[in-house]
Amino acid sequence: MTYRTNNLIFCKDKLGNNGLHLKPHPRISRNSRLNCLYENTNCPKQKDAMYYNLRMVYITTPDKATAKNLGHKILKKRLAACANIVDGMESMYWWEGKITEDKECILLIKTHYSNMKQLTKLVEKHHPYDCPCIISYTITEDEGSEGYRNWLYSESQR
Repeated sequence: MTYRTNNLIFCKDKLGNNGLHLKPHPRISRNSRLNCLYENTNCPKQKDAMYYNLRMVYITTPDKATAKNLGHKILKKRLAACANIVDGMESMYWWEGKITEDKECILLIKTHYSNMKQLTKLVEKHHPYDCPCIISYTITEDEGSEGYRNWLYSESQR
């Protein structure tokens, strides 16, 4: 028995085992997913994978003080579980028709997808740049430290 709604695939194999798939898993072939959807065949399971929709947000700032200020604002609003500051980056980029070089600071934020709109608005409001770099990367959720991912998820959902 198989149900499909948007990106959610729920299937029960012949032995009665349930498989819940929130998005295609790289180790499950497309053909296996299609068989699961359209036939009553065994449904491949995503081995203990839980999809939390976690994000790593990359923000550049002109200096460490700005990065710290933004990091504190984000954390106080509970829009993230963690903020990291990497000082001493050198940037080269096009701005207003010419190549510009600056020393900058990186602010890395770890959060949940549901916080991204508010987090982006907060950074844009308090950031000194006209066009701040705010880029979100999806955290691969079946690699790395499971304990850390669990902590990150629980702290990002408060």
